[in-house]
Amino acid sequence: MQSQLTNDEFPESDYRLKITLRIALSSIILLTPFAINNLLKHNYLLAIGPTAVSLLLAVVTWRNRHDNRATLTLYGLVPLLIIFLTLIIKQHGVIAVMWCFPVLISFYCMLDEHKAMLATLMTLAVIIPQIWLILDAELASRATVTLIAVGLFSAISARATASYQQSLKTRAITDPLTGLFNRSLLNVTLEQALGQFRRTGAPMTVILLDLDHFKEINDSYGHGAGDKVLTEVGQLLQSSTRLSDTCFRIGGEEFLCLLYGSDRANGLRLAEALRLKIQTADLLDGETVTASFGVTCLTAGENCEQWCKRTDEFLYRAKRAGRNRVMG
Repeated sequence: MQSQLTNDEFPESDYRLKITLRIALSSIILLTPFAINNLLKHNYLLAIGPTAVSLLLAVVTWRNRHDNRATLTLYGLVPLLIIFLTLIIKQHGVIAVMWCFPVLISFYCMLDEHKAMLATLMTLAVIIPQIWLILDAELASRATVTLIAVGLFSAISARATASYQQSLKTRAITDPLTGLFNRSLLNVTLEQALGQFRRTGAPMTVILLDLDHFKEINDSYGHGAGDKVLTEVGQLLQSSTRLSDTCFRIGGEEFLCLLYGSDRANGLRLAEALRLKIQTADLLDGETVTASFGVTCLTAGENCEQWCKRTDEFLYRAKRAGRNRVMG
């Protein structure tokens, strides 16, 4: 079965870090004059508030370089922002309510969807009662509806953006014909397997297979028939492997399966089972399709390049020995 995408394989920290950095810089530029103005007017609380927000944003940006959980943003920055908003709303009334809008929007830029929603609810739960205390009913009702709308529209926009990003990620690393991962993800996956092997000693095995005489299939039956063969082989690999295993289409008719926690003997057994399934499956309107296999288990002191090269050598031996066989 095709393994699932993970956050480790596709970290979101890079774009969140860039967004948080830009928000931090913008806040420093915008809030510093506000803080200085209040300091000169001896409004010390309102001077300290924006200064503290700017400093904490800088700390959050630094921390996000190493920790994408954003706990400091949620439990440090959000309460500080709420306190700051409460103070300025009490001091300046309806004009200060406008500060809430960029704050609500920024939550969905700096936090994942669920944390941003929690931060928004926390903010609205504190700010809306303050608004009703200091404004008349008409203005308070308008401000309340507007704040809720901004929070809601920000959530909708964030959800659409996240969905679009996931779609782009999937397209970037998936072979559109077979649904398997493509070569772009292969190196990072093998490096992760190598790292796990070195840390835990868990066996890691690669099965490399190449469909025999595939060019003749395309030449004789057409590329449509060839695509059908590739698609069905891809489905066969997904249905024959475990969730922990990862399958790739790495070339025209070449596939690779990375078996986590499987030794050479298990790899050879699976490769032989796959060989028989391909040979006996009706992939080409009654014509027999076969594949050659190379199987290797990662060994101590070996890197990914050496591991793949050794697997290639076994595949070529299978080809030279007459095809439709497993070597390892």
